[in-house]
Amino acid sequence: MAATSHYWNPKSDGLESTVLDCHRMKGSYTADFIRQELEKTLQEYNIRYEVLTSVTDNGSNMMKVAQDMGVVLIYCPAHLLNTRFSM
Repeated sequence: MAATSHYWNPKSDGLESTVLDCHRMKGSYTADFIRQELEKTLQEYNIRYEVLTSVTDNGSNMMKVAQDMGVVLIYCPAHLLNTRFSM
């Protein structure tokens, strides 16, 4: 799982991006498991309640993660195009 953060930095007056975490997840990719892993990462940076949106694929597990965490889900355009044209 990879988690990145994209935010406006008022000090530099610009958009910045940071990789928060990237690790292999072992086990079943259920919504509960993914949410627990993501929440651990967000807690490490003390930003759990700063997250407003999540960009991800349109898997039912990821839709449930966003719903459970109370964030707006944005579907990744690249993933949607890949899914659409690889059929």
